[in-house]
Amino acid sequence: MMNKTKKLYSYKRNEKLIQARKGRELTQKQTAAIFGTSRQYICQIERGERRPGPEFAEKLAKFFAMSVQDLR
Repeated sequence: MMNKTKKLYSYKRNEKLIQARKGRELTQKQTAAIFGTSRQYICQIERGERRPGPEFAEKLAKFFAMSVQDLR
């Protein structure tokens, strides 16, 4: 019999990105449209569930005047 265990993940919200987006009075949907991606992807990055790839991180950082490290 297999032992079924649930994986528990600890996500760290990206407060800097959230504040930068809100500082520009943008919704997640508007931000996604600007970058040609989905609202869900932006949401996942903000919640810390996903990390943006190097190219996308550069675009976000430049747009929001923050460092790429702030997105990691």
